[in-house]
Amino acid sequence: MNTYKFTEPFFLTSKHKTTVYKADESKVGYIQKMYDNDVQRYVSLFLDKLYFQYNFYNPEGERISFIKNIKENKKDYIRSRWLYKKENDNVIITNKTKLKTNIRFQIDMEEHSPIEVTRDFAENKVVFWKGNKQLAVINHTKTLPRKITVHTYNEDVLPLDLIFFIYFVYRIYSI
Repeated sequence: MNTYKFTEPFFLTSKHKTTVYKADESKVGYIQKMYDNDVQRYVSLFLDKLYFQYNFYNPEGERISFIKNIKENKKDYIRSRWLYKKENDNVIITNKTKLKTNIRFQIDMEEHSPIEVTRDFAENKVVFWKGNKQLAVINHTKTLPRKITVHTYNEDVLPLDLIFFIYFVYRIYSI
């Protein structure tokens, strides 16, 4: 199992970078959030904007882009689609259900069977599942800025950059 730590600020500018650390404090890479506009609050992202993107940079400087396109019906933002793009791989993320107690996503990956993501509001954690097996668990603090810990069990099936991406997806949906 690998453990990673990073901090999520509430307000982000287009130039902001969040560094990701392993448990031993060695750097893994960093996340940069980019908009089609300047500073935006999370709460206004899906109400006012039709497009924004996250970039994750690994230690070699390779960029992985996460692009969100929001449907025209802004009240229907929960059903919007995310595109995970790394090299020639495309992964479509769709929100299946939004319940009072958790949020579920299904990840359809070309080379793997679907992975389900659940969020437990009471315990402040997100769990990634393949069947009944856990692939990763994310815990975070309630106070801002949130301290986030990621435990991964099989990064061959669920890459670290995809874990970070889905974490941000569920944060947007859970506002």
